[in-house]
Amino acid sequence: MREYEQLKNRTIVRVSKKNLHRIRDEAAKIQDRLTLDDSKPMTLTEPKATVNNDNAAPAADVRPQVETHIPTAIEIAPLFTPPSLPTGGWSDFADNLTAEETEGLRRILNQENIQAYVSELSVMLEVFVDQINEKAIESMGDSILESDDQVYVFEDYIDDVRRIVGD
Repeated sequence: MREYEQLKNRTIVRVSKKNLHRIRDEAAKIQDRLTLDDSKPMTLTEPKATVNNDNAAPAADVRPQVETHIPTAIEIAPLFTPPSLPTGGWSDFADNLTAEETEGLRRILNQENIQAYVSELSVMLEVFVDQINEKAIESMGDSILESDDQVYVFEDYIDDVRRIVGD
């Protein structure tokens, strides 16, 4: 029973190889910037002697001091540039769409009968919408379609979807 619950509640993660390679490349660049170069010697400086007008003995602290530079947030900012959302972009999303999904998006934008179209494809409307949204999430980090009484493209993405479908 416990195994059944674990299988039922498991999370399936799909990783785009193209995005994985990009993430690894960015991580390697960041790691290179954060790694110290051991071949460069550390600079040591002697403390400056202080002049004491009281005829007292000068301070005996002659420990070498390591020159350190703690970078400010402004200096660190170029080291880490988080991927901007959408990560894959609209071109990746468009490349991942099938011809049927592109046509479905065109029909949704034009408020045509999408239910009849997906029935011709022998696909449930919810499955069709979910497939497109999964590709959008994978490419851009957000879904683009909403389905309640009818299917529609979120207002923020209408112009981008129009460019994809050539409308």
